[in-house]
Amino acid sequence: MQAANASTALPEGTEIYASTPHSKVPLRRRGKLWAGKDEIVYALAARPDGLLAISGNQGRVFRIADNGAYADVAHLDAQQGLSLAVAEDGV
Repeated sequence: MQAANASTALPEGTEIYASTPHSKVPLRRRGKLWAGKDEIVYALAARPDGLLAISGNQGRVFRIADNGAYADVAHLDAQQGLSLAVAEDGV
């Protein structure tokens, strides 16, 4: 998985694309998995129940399924979520 943002000066949301290692297909042609116009994703973590994405601008944690369906599963006390840590019992 890879998160992409077209703007380097002003973030305008995030798009997450599914990809495979060493793919020669351009990123935008691999298949968009999820897009959030108002969310800036700073970290991703793969789990058996889906991909976790943490947003830095609103402190939200999303779980994104392989088919692109998503759920807002947590809200952080802080507005800036910058990273996820993997633990033995989950993330």
